[in-house]
Amino acid sequence: MSSTIVRLKDITKFFPGVTALRSMDLELKRGEIHGLIGENGAGKSTLIKVLTGIHAPDQGEIELDGKKIIFLCDVVTVMRDGERVITKPSSDITKDELVTYMVGRKMENYYPHIDFHVKDTALEVKNLTRYGSFEDVSFTADYGEILGFSGLVGAGRTEVCRCLFGADPIDSGEIYVKGRKVSFKKPKDAIKAGIAFVTEDRKGQGLVLSQSVSRNICLANLRKFSKLFVDDKAVDRQAKKSVETFRIKTPSIETETATLSGGNQQKVVIAKWFHSDAGRTYYGADRQGQCTL
Repeated sequence: MSSTIVRLKDITKFFPGVTALRSMDLELKRGEIHGLIGENGAGKSTLIKVLTGIHAPDQGEIELDGKKIIFLCDVVTVMRDGERVITKPSSDITKDELVTYMVGRKMENYYPHIDFHVKDTALEVKNLTRYGSFEDVSFTADYGEILGFSGLVGAGRTEVCRCLFGADPIDSGEIYVKGRKVSFKKPKDAIKAGIAFVTEDRKGQGLVLSQSVSRNICLANLRKFSKLFVDDKAVDRQAKKSVETFRIKTPSIETETATLSGGNQQKVVIAKWFHSDAGRTYYGADRQGQCTL
């Protein structure tokens, strides 16, 4: 009996104007843990959806025999721009080599030394409480500082971020922005104070999937692009700049956001806040596994 249980041959998948997968080959063996690695937009999610039958491939074959990161895996496959770059046993590849395959260039310095001098406190939270979710949460975040929250599902990371953004009410506690005590009754209040929020539920809460890439990118700052009516040319200029800056893989800024891969949809969400007034002051990111302010 062959040890190979799943084999993908020359798998190609097209979305409107975009090649999500290009001549992708993959082989999974019985009893083997195989890691699929790549940057956002590399095609990982699309490949898994093809493998599980959610998307039909436009080209290629899938062979099945039964059913079935890095150094927890026996073998790793690295993807970039919808293509397989390399498949190697994890014991034969170093971390530096792995990153080089992922990004397409050699990374000289992962953690460069940066002289950081605390200037002022941007955000201070005192004894923040929402009963049933979290209690007595206190912290400060200084200008230029990245503050991360970590914890298991249900630990309260997401709930804290939602309260800081005014999406959920608090029962007690105090929030200070630039030393001024604030009270957020709704997200609009938090945005005015300079707080942005990247939700983990990008499809349900972070994007209007039926709208174009350009509309989604400018959604958090429409006032900047409108007087009596929305200035479509200004919206398009900003959207084109964001697509280039964040390397969003899309055939056009007018492409419906629902057709993008998961990684590229996430880039649209981040770009939306990055170019808003809120994104220039504080950046609140809530992703699966971490919450950063």
